[in-house]
Amino acid sequence: LGARLHEPLDAQDARADSAPRVAVVRPTPGTLGAWLDSHTAKGRTGVAFRGRWGRGTGDISAIALAGQDGCAAIVSLASLGVQDEKSLTEWLASDGPKAVHDLKGPLLALAARGLTLGGVTSDTALSAYIALPGQRSLDPAALSLRYLNRDLTAADGESGHLSSVGAYVGRAA
Repeated sequence: LGARLHEPLDAQDARADSAPRVAVVRPTPGTLGAWLDSHTAKGRTGVAFRGRWGRGTGDISAIALAGQDGCAAIVSLASLGVQDEKSLTEWLASDGPKAVHDLKGPLLALAARGLTLGGVTSDTALSAYIALPGQRSLDPAALSLRYLNRDLTAADGESGHLSSVGAYVGRAA
């Protein structure tokens, strides 16, 4: 299984590179459904959760979404209107392919809110653990550098490196 995990990576260019540029937005009220339709319909969407979880429960304060088209959105759950909340709830439960990192905790927090997460095709933390169980860190930035030779150094501004999506999730709450 570990060898199969590395097959897609072996086909990539092995040189170190900077992270891809992404356009990070915070959808204005009433526009989240349209953003989801435009940027998550083609291919797998990266999903990162911000919140607290443990002991069978938790709470999600923000979600970062990164589409394969180079666009990303930061969604603060506290500021969602009724229509945006409905759009997000439907999208999360859909079978549209989603990649997450360290899914167990966020699943507890989503369940505490009455939300379901469907379409998860991969958990990067779980994949990294299977590939190398003794590694010290399952942090996404460390994994990106180790397996993809991509540096996810945070960039300034609302549009920047891929790592800025994760950084803005922390500020969205």
